[in-house]
Amino acid sequence: MREIALQKLRFPALVVIVLLAAGLSAFAQRQPTDFKDMDSVKRLYIAPIIGEDGNNARFRAAFKYELVRNGFVVLEKPESADASILMELAVDKAENGYSVETHANLDAGAGNRASWNNGTVKTGPDLDRLLADRARYLAQSLKTYKSEVVMKLQDKKDKEAKH
Repeated sequence: MREIALQKLRFPALVVIVLLAAGLSAFAQRQPTDFKDMDSVKRLYIAPIIGEDGNNARFRAAFKYELVRNGFVVLEKPESADASILMELAVDKAENGYSVETHANLDAGAGNRASWNNGTVKTGPDLDRLLADRARYLAQSLKTYKSEVVMKLQDKKDKEAKH
């Protein structure tokens, strides 16, 4: 019995690894044209969402919408993006309805300082509302992080100008 349980755990882990490798491969094909910091990230590519869930398309559409609402441009191909977002989505039945867990990682490629990651879990009775809420939360979190980086860079420039 224990071997069957381990085999059941290995298959989903293998699927996640294969999907992550495919997403990273698509990301690696995009060659950065110049050094980027978080303040220069505007054009984003959302890599295929990791996980075998029928909710991926709905979540991806909601996340794309929220990113655009928060001032980002979402591209369909990674080649001209400033950075890519790799995501994982897990939806499970919970005692009071559903549990939605998201993990997101933004990366602008090797040698660049533009990076961000976030993970969250929320439960509730309405799956559509949970998916939209998590998409909104992640997009706003990315925008807030970018704003904080921009403010810190401006503060640094102001201090250097005074000396």
